[in-house]
Order: sequence, then C-alpha cells, then structure tokens
Amino acid sequence: MVPGTPPEGTPRPFKEGETSDLRGHMKDAAEEAGLSKMRRQEITPYTIPAFQATEFAKEKDKFNDFHKAVFKAFWEEGQNIGTEDVLKGLFEECEMDWEEYEESGGGVRFRPAVDQQLMQARAYGISGVPAFIMDRYLISGAQPYEVFQQVMERIDQDRRRKGLWVPGDGG
Repeated sequence: MVPGTPPEGTPRPFKEGETSDLRGHMKDAAEEAGLSKMRRQEITPYTIPAFQATEFAKEKDKFNDFHKAVFKAFWEEGQNIGTEDVLKGLFEECEMDWEEYEESGGGVRFRPAVDQQLMQARAYGISGVPAFIMDRYLISGAQPYEVFQQVMERIDQDRRRKGLWVPGDGG
C-alpha cells in the first residue's frame, strides 16, 4: 500500500504512447516467473480492504486461493482490489462467504492486524510489493533471479566470515 492512497485509489494514467505492457526488468522478471499476462495498471488501489479480507481468508484456510485471486484480479484483469464489489467477487471465487465476513466484524476486526503488519513493513523499509527479506537483506520490487542468487552468495560469505557452519561446507 502506498501511504496516503485514498479509498478510491490514485490514478496513474499512462503517458502518451504508453500501454499496459510491462517493460524492461519488470517484463523480464514477469516472463521468467511465468506471468505472461501481467500488466501495468492505471490505478494504485487502496489496498487496506484487500489486506483485511486476506486476514479472513487466513482464518478460513483460503489464503493461497485468495492471494492468487487478488493477484490475478489486479495484475492481469486490471480490477480495483480496493472496492467491495471486486472483493465480494473474489470471495465467491474462493468459496468464502462475504456475509460471514461482514457479520464477523469484517474490516474493523482485522484492521489492527493490518495496521501492525504495515507498521512492521515500514520499519523494515518496505514500501511496496513484492518485497523479500533474506537474512539481513531486503530485496524490493520485481527482480531477476540473479539478484536473489547474489544475495544468497552474500549471505553465505557473511556466515563464513562469522565462522558459522554452512551445510555442504564439509566441517
């Protein structure tokens, strides 16, 4: 979530001649991950409602299904995942009950957990998705495989310098 995003989202119109097609390293990373339908979007959605709904999905053991559905809705279909109508549709797709979500307190019940997660992310320097923390290293944004490989090599070097045993080291 981008801090300060209003509930209706923030428009990000394409410049003249631009399309929703990914470019550069984003395109390469998406294709490498098998995400050939991933597109740039013309809105930064207000993601708090989706985060709150995700907490409910966790309770219902539907996290993976819901996560994939939200990703597809936004990145492939260009839907505004901050709207109730879109979230209701995703609930139905994932065989979850929107009325049960609302009756259980819905977003109000899950807001403290979401706020805590966002605060923790900001403390780590995370300001967008995807973000990965590997040991003491933060990888922000879609990155090529080589970046992850370099970080793993750096972690391995750090551990060897500290005298830690590394599997496969023979010691």
